[in-house]
Amino acid sequence: GDEKIEVIDKTGSNSITLKSSDNSITISCHGRMKLEAVGIEIASQDDVKITANSTMNINAQATLSINGAIVNINS
Repeated sequence: GDEKIEVIDKTGSNSITLKSSDNSITISCHGRMKLEAVGIEIASQDDVKITANSTMNINAQATLSINGAIVNINS
């Protein structure tokens, strides 16, 4: 079936859901979400998409490297 574990805050607006049926994890936040760590690594065996409905800023205090078989800018 649709077995899942859900953690929902008292406002009902913020949640973490783990679903067994499709092996997914969903984090929903109606405010600002922040990740902080000594290091963060994201790896995917499929596509990765990042979308902003407003301005997006990428900053590095040292070298910023962008690598790809083809890199499209403003495409």
